[in-house]
Amino acid sequence: MRSITRPFRARRMRLAPLFSALALAVPAAAQPPPELELELEPVTGGLFQPVAITHAGDGSGRLFVAEQRGTLRIVRGGVLLPTPFLDLRTEVRFGGEQGLLGVAFHPEFALNGFVFVHHTDLGGNTRVARYRVSATDPDVVDPSSRLIVLEVAQFAANHNGGQLAFGPDGMLYVALGDGGGGGDPMENGQDLGNLLGKILRLDVGVEPFAVPPDNPFVGVPGARGEIWVYGLRNPWRFSFDRATGDLFIGDVGQNAWEEIDFQPAASAGGENYGWDRMEGPACFEPASGCEDPSLVLPILYYDRDQGYAVTGGYRYRGGAEPALRGVYLYADFGSGRIWGATPRADGSWGSRLLLDSGRAISTFGEDEAGELYVADYLAGSILRLKAGGAGGCPWPAGHPHFCRDCGPCADGEGDCDNDGQCEAGTSCAMNVGAQFGYNPNIDVCVAPSGGCPWPAGHPHFCRDCGPCGDGEGDCDNDGQCEAGTSCAMDVGAQFGYNPNIDVCVAPSGGCPWPLGHPRFCRDCGPCADGEGDCDNDGECAAGTVCAPDVGADFGFHPNVDVCLDPGGGCPWPLGHAHFCRDCGPCQEGEGDCDNDGQCAAGLSCEDDVGAAFGFGPQIDVCLP
Repeated sequence: MRSITRPFRARRMRLAPLFSALALAVPAAAQPPPELELELEPVTGGLFQPVAITHAGDGSGRLFVAEQRGTLRIVRGGVLLPTPFLDLRTEVRFGGEQGLLGVAFHPEFALNGFVFVHHTDLGGNTRVARYRVSATDPDVVDPSSRLIVLEVAQFAANHNGGQLAFGPDGMLYVALGDGGGGGDPMENGQDLGNLLGKILRLDVGVEPFAVPPDNPFVGVPGARGEIWVYGLRNPWRFSFDRATGDLFIGDVGQNAWEEIDFQPAASAGGENYGWDRMEGPACFEPASGCEDPSLVLPILYYDRDQGYAVTGGYRYRGGAEPALRGVYLYADFGSGRIWGATPRADGSWGSRLLLDSGRAISTFGEDEAGELYVADYLAGSILRLKAGGAGGCPWPAGHPHFCRDCGPCADGEGDCDNDGQCEAGTSCAMNVGAQFGYNPNIDVCVAPSGGCPWPAGHPHFCRDCGPCGDGEGDCDNDGQCEAGTSCAMDVGAQFGYNPNIDVCVAPSGGCPWPLGHPRFCRDCGPCADGEGDCDNDGECAAGTVCAPDVGADFGFHPNVDVCLDPGGGCPWPLGHAHFCRDCGPCQEGEGDCDNDGQCAAGLSCEDDVGAAFGFGPQIDVCLP
């Protein structure tokens, strides 16, 4: 079996210098979060050294990915657009730890079009600049709109920080490393008179910016008012918890420890995280006797046995992966390990390894819905984080079984219509699955009064709740009762349910599925012998048939039919997520990883690596 996982030492030798200073460690007393596993679902590839992922918050659903060389790219619907959103290659010094390092969209981007970038200028110094989106094309920036917000002199090429993010307060937060050189030779981390080794807090509602009057060092003699927190070596990715406002900071270590620092949302700022007096939980300079109650120790840390370059992440607040909700996810660039951490009752944090990915994870990113992504720096790809294993939810938000198995709502409320909104007066009733054809231990979302668990239009609405009179039914779930159809009693066994389940059928025994339903061809096949409707477009295509009793090959019960090419061809229509995996339309050396029907050079369906992506080991996956 061909593997895509490279030996740790071999990968380390290939890593770009950008991350040569990062690392991660877990305290020995840590208690693991709830048992779960993690999977990475490929989203797109074809990027060049991606280092940041974010969204615009404008409802467009776009992901924006910064490439270190100086380009900001758009991913829409899993497709990487060919034209950069912003191209700064003529203004960015690129190499080692320098380049385009961060991006943040203004909270009111949909109204003002402002986007901010953090990069190394041609002189090797740090620049934060603001641009405005084009008035005629929402997918490109107007390059003439640049406003330089901040410039900071750098004496070395490393430890530039790079993160930008707007906080819950609407202020722009800017991460700067200690300036480099190893061991903080200029003592910048503890020097409040300069900006290096800090996170800054700026009010960009004023051009180019103003210092917020409530910043912690405003008015302190000799201190810079822009500083929010200090004592950082190279903060590589910080994030705000979108639910609580808490701040998590991944700070890359020197020789021994990688760390995650924490600031509660109620903080007034001013925390000193210790560098270079401390590295992680240990003294650095001096080598002993550094104890000081004013220093804020990391909530998480790890040593060189676990990795050597921490990539700070996010606390998951999305809806698609309930098993991850509230888990802080972070990684190591060198080892490819991803951990999950949760708070204990005493306020400390416990961490557990969730995935040894074998990838060079340069950044995490969050989309508008709170779903999380990682970038593989070497492969040039973006992947979505998914829960797996026994603890993970098998259904995405909106799936009819989401409330049933994963219930995101509090007691006394539920999401029976699976719109992602919790409604009072409904709940996931425990252990009533047998009433609806599931195992007895399965919960079903019902009104507490025992009303119908399905909204009008749900495939099970007629089956369980029948809105129509005798002699009519709503088999196509359009909300209209049609004469000549009815909910036939006790015929569920014919369609894979328990025998006592009703199914909406034509009285003559017709099809329970509307045209276009995934099981329409499987159970009802509208086409003549030698034809089929495998893509469910309502059109019969010659040369395809519903093959009997092969469901087990594709995740159904063994007695279920699947629409197949009779010659053993592809079971998936063009554009299906498994199309490349099983059917690969392209020649050697190219592939169709984004399922747009176009073959792209440099991509291929890798053999027998499916297990790395949650499929069986023998399954191919489309990869660079």
